[in-house]
Amino acid sequence: MKKFFKHAVYFFVAAAMAAPLASCEDDDDDEVAEIFSLDSVEAIANTDGTITISGKVTTNKKLKTFTLTDANGKVYDLLENSESEKTREEDGKKWTVTLSGTTLPVDVYTLDVRTRMGTTKTTTIGATYEAILGTSASATGSYISFTNGGKVYKLAEAKAAGAGEIEAILNTDYTLNYGTDAKSDAVSSQCANVAIYNGSVVTSNGTIATVKYGEKNETDHTIAISGVYITSNDYFKVDVETNCGSDLKSLEIED
Repeated sequence: MKKFFKHAVYFFVAAAMAAPLASCEDDDDDEVAEIFSLDSVEAIANTDGTITISGKVTTNKKLKTFTLTDANGKVYDLLENSESEKTREEDGKKWTVTLSGTTLPVDVYTLDVRTRMGTTKTTTIGATYEAILGTSASATGSYISFTNGGKVYKLAEAKAAGAGEIEAILNTDYTLNYGTDAKSDAVSSQCANVAIYNGSVVTSNGTIATVKYGEKNETDHTIAISGVYITSNDYFKVDVETNCGSDLKSLEIED
């Protein structure tokens, strides 16, 4: 009986010693401090008016959620289009989930990232704007800044604006041109460069915008425009380095 008891004690001690070792091998060990960072999630403007979302998230806990939800409630699961790479560092285990690229229309999105531990990072990407622009025959301002949420400027205000603040100007034929094409040198010299891709305006200020024509008022020489603009924030950035050109001259959007 004593011999059996001695073996039982040995077995219990051995099992107790092995338990912490097994726990250390668990990728989601709850005792390990959580690492969770969005290293880079960005939108790149495409020539067809869409954006491609790519980037990566780093955590030592398994991801549970990585989604974008548009303004109408449609959910895009980015984990379904990602590659997971497990790496080990001196301070512990770390998961890096790399997004291989998801193409979406320009819209207002909610980015939702959560780990199995329940830690959440949420941010809104994009916003809507509305503006009324006037031609040179109108008392309404002809200049617009997408990076300022569709703010409209008259000539004197445009001259006083900061460098790169003005991004487009309304022509007499109700089309939008580069702000750098303004007749006033005081405005043209400080305008942001704009590339126009089938309804998407990409600016060197790090903004992607869409433009939709609304009601035209021939009496007041004005036209209403609206759309969505996307700018960088804490968890998300807009990449326009390779998409901002000077080969396109005017923005002509169908009604």
